[in-house]
Amino acid sequence: AALNALAGKGVHVLTFNDYLARRDAEWMGPIYRRLGLSVGFIQEGMTADDRRQAYGADVTYVTAKEAGFDYLRDHLALHARDLVHRGLHFAIVDEADSLLVDEARIPLVIAGRFARETSNAPSLASLVASFRAGIDYDTDEYSRDVELTEAGIERAEGILDCGSLHDERTLILLTDLNSPLHAHVLLKRDVDYLVRGGRVEMIDDFTGRVVKDRHWPDGHQAALEAKEGLARQPDGVVLGSITIQHFLGQYSKLAGMTGTAQDAADEVAEFYQLG
Repeated sequence: AALNALAGKGVHVLTFNDYLARRDAEWMGPIYRRLGLSVGFIQEGMTADDRRQAYGADVTYVTAKEAGFDYLRDHLALHARDLVHRGLHFAIVDEADSLLVDEARIPLVIAGRFARETSNAPSLASLVASFRAGIDYDTDEYSRDVELTEAGIERAEGILDCGSLHDERTLILLTDLNSPLHAHVLLKRDVDYLVRGGRVEMIDDFTGRVVKDRHWPDGHQAALEAKEGLARQPDGVVLGSITIQHFLGQYSKLAGMTGTAQDAADEVAEFYQLG
């Protein structure tokens, strides 16, 4: 980290969580400063000014997700003065097998909000609540995907009295139906989300923490609110998205460390075509 920091372009040490980012930056700080280098760290909830200052240090400790979301926000910035990153020069990935393989395809998503005047989410939520597993819908072996069966489609068409759901004029209705089906079958309360203060709040899969100001796009938020009988909030729209894999690919140089390197090295090298 110190050697690459001499280029003056910044080094990111990508840690597993915010606690480790702060702890390791404070622990290693005296060594970096003895070498004439500055050190900073990023924490969830930091202001843009604080983030810009931390990224301006020679060595910055930050989680991959925080760095990735800052990358996405920079691409939405309207003025150069609003950018927080100063480029992605070199990163050292802690727990490389977890981040470079296990979580590599997880998308980071920046969502905005827009208001829709009407919503059929409540009525569709009531409909999918009556659907029967294995009859009206099927899930994959890992319960990560769900789709209507032919019987389920026929049942929905009969109740909605809409004709064929595969007609061009009803394709939007079919899309709207899939959102409450996903919410009803795959998203579990107190596992994937919390209901608090009359609102649905997302839980991060890996940290188990509530993610502030993040919500599901493409009608899933409205579907969850209907499922839980909550007041309608503005819908989400995806403003930017990138997987961990492709974000890490933006760095000019990348290194990693892990306690299980022997088991993970070949897998990581093949995944990122490092040779």
